Amino acid sequence: IIVSRVLEEITQLPERSREVMKCVFVEGMKYREVAELYGISISTVKTLLGNSVRKLRERLNKEMYAGFLLLFCRQE
Repeated sequence: IIVSRVLEEITQLPERSREVMKCVFVEGMKYREVAELYGISISTVKTLLGNSVRKLRERLNKEMYAGFLLLFCRQE
């Protein structure tokens, strides 16, 4: 249930925000690589990620947000 809710909330984000999150969290790309891919500045990448994570934190309860962190914010 936690995973499906987190994924559902991610789909509610604006398209560019979803794309940037996917590149950084799923594909493990660096901010610079994402900025070059979409033709935006590194600052814009950081802003989009920050806004997206803030929105998820607001929409999800603590348990679900913790699930998001475990799923997508792993260090290799």
